[in-house]
Amino acid sequence: MTRSLLYPYAASVAFLALTAVLSGAPPAQDPNLAVYGDALVRSWTMPQAPKGLQIGVESTVTVRFIVDATGRVTKARAIDSSDRKLNDAAIAALRQWKFSPALEEGHPIAECLDVQIMFDPADPHSLLPPIKPNPAPTTPPDVERQVDADYPADLNARQLNGKVAFRCHVDAKGIPQSTVVLNATDAGFVAPAVAAVKHWEFTPAKQGDLAVAGDVGAELDFNYESGNPKDLLAANGITAPNGKPPKKTPILRSAPAPVLPYAAVAAGKGGDADVSFVLNDNGFPEQIKVSHASSSDCGASLMAAVQTWRFDPPKPSASGCSIRSRSRASRWTCA
Repeated sequence: MTRSLLYPYAASVAFLALTAVLSGAPPAQDPNLAVYGDALVRSWTMPQAPKGLQIGVESTVTVRFIVDATGRVTKARAIDSSDRKLNDAAIAALRQWKFSPALEEGHPIAECLDVQIMFDPADPHSLLPPIKPNPAPTTPPDVERQVDADYPADLNARQLNGKVAFRCHVDAKGIPQSTVVLNATDAGFVAPAVAAVKHWEFTPAKQGDLAVAGDVGAELDFNYESGNPKDLLAANGITAPNGKPPKKTPILRSAPAPVLPYAAVAAGKGGDADVSFVLNDNGFPEQIKVSHASSSDCGASLMAAVQTWRFDPPKPSASGCSIRSRSRASRWTCA
């Protein structure tokens, strides 16, 4: 969790913030300002070492602790120390410290911080501790349990495998919220992917020892177990120029369907189209040409779709040269 103070009116806001810290009062909130800031120390107590334990300038304990939305220290633990016998004393002193809570959009929130407590500070009467507490590091949410998505019935006839990349917001309880689809190999996979993600379980993001909300990105795969590349080409109307199955069968990886312009869809117009293309060495269609179309919209839509189709690159021949496949998408219906 990274926070920074935003000062559109630097002088006035700085004065208000300083006054709030010194007085212990909650900062005055201007509805036009989005104020963010880390928890701030208002007062601190020097630790007292156990009797009989020798200390020096190297006697320190690093404590990780949570300051809640009221500014109270609720949890604290030692994460590093020069002598474990100092841990309890460091934590006891820290629990007496007073804080102004962290702010997010002007509202007090909990925050986890790390601080190195010195048992022999140079100035034990300083207004602030020798070392400033800093926000503990943040780790992102993580997928704990996935739920498979239902294969869309509308795509059964095409036998396509698919992939949907998404980002979602995960709250502090690990519940996904607000899924945003970043990419999909076919629009038909989007709705079942979003429905499945609602049932995924996440380990929430952590800011030190504090569970917080965070964003996570992931991918969801759709697998159609046809097992036969020739069947996959046939199901998507892809043939050799003579209308027969290609002799060298390329493996189709993604083939988004053509999308007609909105005006044509609204008018209930459809049709069919046929395009030819050459599969290059990288598995990308090129030299795409419309050989037949019942309307210009259908031809243009199929051309645009084929430009996004992806195949595994053709395998090298015995001579070591790549095989460039000539294919066509035939009898494609534009709904």
